[in-house]
Amino acid sequence: MLENYISNEFQEQLHQGDIIISKDDVIALVQSEFHHYLSNLNTSIPELHDAIKGYIEQALEKYSIDINTKPDYALESSGAQIISSFTSESYHRYPDGTLAKAWANIFGISGVLLGKSPLVALQPDTHAGNCWAMNGNHGYLTIQLSKPIIPSHITIEHMSQEESVPDSLLNSAPKEIEVYGITNPVAIEKMTSNNHEPVSNEAKIKLQSSTPIQIIQFQIISNWGEPRYTCIYRVRVHGHESLMKDIKYYKN
Repeated sequence: MLENYISNEFQEQLHQGDIIISKDDVIALVQSEFHHYLSNLNTSIPELHDAIKGYIEQALEKYSIDINTKPDYALESSGAQIISSFTSESYHRYPDGTLAKAWANIFGISGVLLGKSPLVALQPDTHAGNCWAMNGNHGYLTIQLSKPIIPSHITIEHMSQEESVPDSLLNSAPKEIEVYGITNPVAIEKMTSNNHEPVSNEAKIKLQSSTPIQIIQFQIISNWGEPRYTCIYRVRVHGHESLMKDIKYYKN
């Protein structure tokens, strides 16, 4: 019964165009419904809320397993690529302090610690630190999927739940995200030809239609408080393959 309720809520969100749904949102939604139910009964059972959360966790775990068995068209090993000219710069750490800067100058090196490539976001390893650190707290990640698809699910992962990390590292996780599919052939040609021309808003769609796409842009609007960088561990895109002809791959 609970699994059916959660499934129905997911489908309702998808129908409204909200493809990115967090586990906390689902838990809050179901608990709200139970609060309403209990208030009508004029009773309160604190232990029930923990039990509800446990059942929701189990149901969502089954939902997650189902998603994990679906093909990921944003996986690098399957042919997905980053469109670099429409992706934000990586965060690079510069030497801190006078001594570190002087040491770098003496030996003729910059001392800059180069950030990882955004390709990391298209790989399955989500252990702490193995992320693409996007410069700043807002920006873009633009991906050419391995094949044209009609998207059905989008997943944006932070670090593995098994990792024990301080709260300060969680501040770099994306908070507000918008996801667009690029459908206009002229806009696609502009993006893949690396000519840096802007893409009109008319060429971008919220992922709620049946239009086949092969280029997806993640717009990071904000994170949870880290001003220097935003860590994106992995993005996954699931859907149904389209019969349209593949777009020529962009070459970095």
